[in-house]
Amino acid sequence: MASAATVTLQLELYKCRAAKVSHEMKENKARETMSEFPKKLQEVAQEADEAKLLAQAPQDELLEAQQEVEEAKAKSVALENSLLVAQKEIEAAKASEMLA
Repeated sequence: MASAATVTLQLELYKCRAAKVSHEMKENKARETMSEFPKKLQEVAQEADEAKLLAQAPQDELLEAQQEVEEAKAKSVALENSLLVAQKEIEAAKASEMLA
C-alpha cells in the first residue's frame, strides 16, 4: 500500500513538473513575443508613415490639377470678355459707319 501511495505521489510530482515546464515554456514564449513587440510596432509605424507619403503625392497632384483648371477657367472668362468687347466695338463701328 505504501508502494502504491509512493507511485501515486511520484506520478503527481511528474505531472506537476510537466505542468511547470509547460508553464515556463509558455512564459518564455510570451517574453520573447513581448520583446519583439516594440520592434514590430516601430516597423508598422514606419510603414504607416510611408503609406501616408505615398497617399500625399496623388493628393498634391490633384490639388495642382485643380488649380490649373481654375486658372484655365479664369483665362477662358477673360478671353470671352475680350471677345464680347471686340464684338461690341465692331457693332459700334458698323453703327457709326451707317450714321456717317
